Amino acid sequence: INDIKKLLNLMGVSYIHIDGEAEAIASELCRIGYVDYVATEDMDSLTFGCPRLIRNCIDRTIKSTDSISIFKLDNLLNDLEINYEQFIELCILCGCDYCENIPRIGNITAYKIIKKYKSISNYLNTNPKNIPEDYEKKYLKSKELFKMYHNNINIEELKINNSELNIDELLDYLINYCNLSEIRVKNSIKKIQLKYTN
Repeated sequence: INDIKKLLNLMGVSYIHIDGEAEAIASELCRIGYVDYVATEDMDSLTFGCPRLIRNCIDRTIKSTDSISIFKLDNLLNDLEINYEQFIELCILCGCDYCENIPRIGNITAYKIIKKYKSISNYLNTNPKNIPEDYEKKYLKSKELFKMYHNNINIEELKINNSELNIDELLDYLINYCNLSEIRVKNSIKKIQLKYTN
């Protein structure tokens, strides 16, 4: 993290560093309109409430490096015909970092369950088989975690780290500290300088 922060400082790129779950924080900043999009490969961002997610490489048939995928949470919810609360439950039922899966329930079955029962709690009340121990407790905690930053970030207290592009130090850092090829670094720096001047 410190290496990335140093690199951003030397490149003159502004950043925010808050202790916590990066995708959850970025998703909340987007949800409240502080940023326009979140660029990540982590689809959990949608579950954290990110309204607009930019992701690259989702469609392996597209060979162009210029291609990206944009997900809009409202469109997704509309197409699935569920609300955001149900979407969180669907994601938990499909499997997430915070709660183990229920055996024999894949994505399609999870969707059918949410459409029929509206929540995991309602489904659990039907006494299904193969429910892992403490599943309901873990699922409810998972749901809390997906909403942990909702309305809990004070924009006025955000510390934005700003800096100016420093070519000499950037060259030194990349070549001597990171041991990157001098030719490649200089070619990349030229591209950065062109972007700054255009």
